[in-house]
Amino acid sequence: MPSPKALVAAALLALSGCAGSGLPGTAPAPIATIQPGDDQLSCQQLTSQMAQMDGIVASASNGGSGALTNAATTAASSSVGGTSAFGQVLGNVASQAASDLSSNAAQEQQVEATQAQQRKTHLMGLYTQKKC
Repeated sequence: MPSPKALVAAALLALSGCAGSGLPGTAPAPIATIQPGDDQLSCQQLTSQMAQMDGIVASASNGGSGALTNAATTAASSSVGGTSAFGQVLGNVASQAASDLSSNAAQEQQVEATQAQQRKTHLMGLYTQKKC
């Protein structure tokens, strides 16, 4: 059985790896409201981009980052025998770290959803101007 120090190190390493892997905790690329070439978009392209913005907003409202917290807690506590004091402490540390990542991810998703909604509003204005 691995030493408790090795298990702590592995759990923290696994959680820190989430930040750069496209999982919760990774900042999404900003969505510019007005982009070069917007005026040249066809009605079909405008419709497609509006649907894409709707998808981003829907994805952000679905959340789903709580699964990371549950998985980290279960893995950390069961890897050292969840009933031991050390297992409970490790589970609490892993749970808190995952919770922090989840909270950051939720905030980032909200920012991305707001940017997507602003872009969609701009695209809808262009759609109306072109009488699509």
